[in-house]
Amino acid sequence: MESYEKLLNYEVLVSKFEYWPSFHDAEIIWFKGDRNIEGKGENYGAIFECVIHVFEMTNQVDAGGYYILKNHYLVHFKFKIIYDWEFDGFNLQNAILGLTIYPVNNEHLQCECLKIEFDPANGLGGEFKCVSGEVVSVVPCNSDGIKI
Repeated sequence: MESYEKLLNYEVLVSKFEYWPSFHDAEIIWFKGDRNIEGKGENYGAIFECVIHVFEMTNQVDAGGYYILKNHYLVHFKFKIIYDWEFDGFNLQNAILGLTIYPVNNEHLQCECLKIEFDPANGLGGEFKCVSGEVVSVVPCNSDGIKI
């Protein structure tokens, strides 16, 4: 099992590309940390949400010599019961080299958790651990990351 398969609804994103994208050169459009005051129980604990503009790079180049990009989507992620949060560098452009998901054990919670890493290219980068995550939505957008 791949680590991304631990995310609820990961299939929605895989269905758009026919594989799990690397998120290379993707851009974090927005993010939100919330202490999640929804209540106790399954939803108790801090949450992290973000929307990332992801696309597919082809091996074709345009007249200017740039790779042609296709399949532009805004991917909304939500991670629950986050801990060990470390982020830095949010600015006008938040391109990442990739998004990586690792399984990690949490002895205190006595469960297998996830470690999420955003490898920064320019702007926001960092990592955190969480108990669970999900792909909330995958919606088409234009090449500027604007919903269509």
